[in-house]
Amino acid sequence: MVKLDKSWIKLSLVPQVGPQRFFDLIEYFGSAEEVFKTDRHELKNIGSLNDNLIEEIQKCRDIDIDVYINKVTSMGIKLITYNDNEYPNNLKNIHYPPPVLYLKGNVELLDGMNIAIVGSRNCSYYGSQIAYNFAARLAAAGFTIVSGMARGIDSMAHQGAISANGKTIAVVGSGLDIIYPRENKELYRTIAKSGALVSEFPLGTEPLKQNFPRRNRIISGLSVGVLVVEAGVRSGSLITAGFALEQGKDVFAIPGNINYESSMGTNNLIKEGAKLVTSVNDIIEEYELRIDLKEKIENQRVNNLSEGYKKILDYIDDKPISINSISNISGVSINELIAVLNKLVLLGYIKELPGKFYVKV
Repeated sequence: MVKLDKSWIKLSLVPQVGPQRFFDLIEYFGSAEEVFKTDRHELKNIGSLNDNLIEEIQKCRDIDIDVYINKVTSMGIKLITYNDNEYPNNLKNIHYPPPVLYLKGNVELLDGMNIAIVGSRNCSYYGSQIAYNFAARLAAAGFTIVSGMARGIDSMAHQGAISANGKTIAVVGSGLDIIYPRENKELYRTIAKSGALVSEFPLGTEPLKQNFPRRNRIISGLSVGVLVVEAGVRSGSLITAGFALEQGKDVFAIPGNINYESSMGTNNLIKEGAKLVTSVNDIIEEYELRIDLKEKIENQRVNNLSEGYKKILDYIDDKPISINSISNISGVSINELIAVLNKLVLLGYIKELPGKFYVKV
């Protein structure tokens, strides 16, 4: 890891300096440190800098950056700049990558086999269940689920991944010290422990509307593909899909009822060339065909299970076995087995046959 460039952190704190302007300033001056050494008059000679921005740069010159960095790290948040070895390769080649990332959790997940699941905040019950089930199955298959921790589809995607003991990344449109929406406080804590929370916004940044398109390009940038579950014609998830196409990523879409406005966005994506998805296998097979993931995915699926679930799975093979037989062999009561078997069915490890018989998929 290279030494943290404090001048990069300081420049990223200047209001009105987004990723594009940040890298333009670095290119012009040669370094972030040089930006702050330049006097007001010379800054004014750069035609693209207005008086308000020049004033903000002058104000930030006097920031005690060590105090700010200590505050960030004391909250368990890691700072990663673009020139840091830990900066994710998945983001390096997107259009104007975040100069600085704030991370809480496992940095290694950022360069993993990641699938984004996004959709409407005001989703239907159908949409929420699809997001939850697809996330659970994909996470069980070894993919890390990326989403934006918003209400609706995003939250269900994170929860589905967690239910499968899988990994999930939440990319947020605020500072990592601000939990939004508030009802996701527990979800935030869970993701921080077992996954990763990511933001490009400094501490104290409120979840303003204009922040979310910037967040969306990171969601797609971290992922090999984006699954849009349910979206109206003006849904922000379509912006994520648009970024994915620009970045050369795959776009998948769940078809919806043609009579519902909430399905118009996803159905339009399919008409425009997104891959229609009706099964988790549609996505898994897409990547198995490109790279030899089958053995890795199968091993990861089993590793994601707790020991109790692995034990029950060991009793089930390609020959149907009844719940009573599993109970007798394992010594686990029928009532306990029902919950375990239902979970294994949900995650795609086994299939339930008539009469409470089970077979491995």
